[in-house]
Amino acid sequence: MKNYFGILSIKENASPMDIGKAFDRIIQADLRGEVSDIHYKDAVEAYGVLSDKDRRAEYMPKYRLAKAIRNPSMGLSNDFLDGLMGIVSLKESFVIWNSELKNNQAIN
Repeated sequence: MKNYFGILSIKENASPMDIGKAFDRIIQADLRGEVSDIHYKDAVEAYGVLSDKDRRAEYMPKYRLAKAIRNPSMGLSNDFLDGLMGIVSLKESFVIWNSELKNNQAIN
């Protein structure tokens, strides 16, 4: 899981204005040729998520879970964490599917 706060070099409680300023700094650095294409793409993605209220609300629980689990003493890899995030998403999908199934059974 990507740390969008780290990519933009901002704190977790950054305001929308702080997020915009951080993104502007990266754009200016990119114009000067000081930012790699990969970092620029990550910054665009980070800005897109953190500047959108709904997308940020969806991102934060997963980010906090990954942050809580990512403890150097536990030796967990990013592959493990990405897999865990997939399980969380799979569980969310199952909950949605199960509720739809119950709704369909109630109608029939």
